[in-house]
Amino acid sequence: MPVGAASNPAIRTSPVSLLQSPVSKHLPFRMAVSQIPELLSPAGTLDAVRAAVANGANAVYLGASMYNARDEGAQLTLNELSQACAIAHARGVRVYLTFNVLIKPAELHEALAYLGECVDRGID
Repeated sequence: MPVGAASNPAIRTSPVSLLQSPVSKHLPFRMAVSQIPELLSPAGTLDAVRAAVANGANAVYLGASMYNARDEGAQLTLNELSQACAIAHARGVRVYLTFNVLIKPAELHEALAYLGECVDRGID
């Protein structure tokens, strides 16, 4: 038993009891105890998508040719994005898109249209 546990009922030894204790309302998030972590793998090419899927990834993240901060070689065309989604979804793997650059107000309409195109290609 941890030091002070006998005198302080808020101190518990089990993660389950911690989440059920009055202390849990002060935690920054509530996590389901039975939740299994997700294996998320970077995949900047179709070969990387295939490798991640074949090796047990639950999800991959990748960048398309616009609006992402990934390296030059780690960007897929829209057609490659469609293929990546088909490869991943065939094995139940999710595809997350990195859409992570600053967008100026004048670029917002074009960026949203491009994002819609990516959604149409199958990203999760």
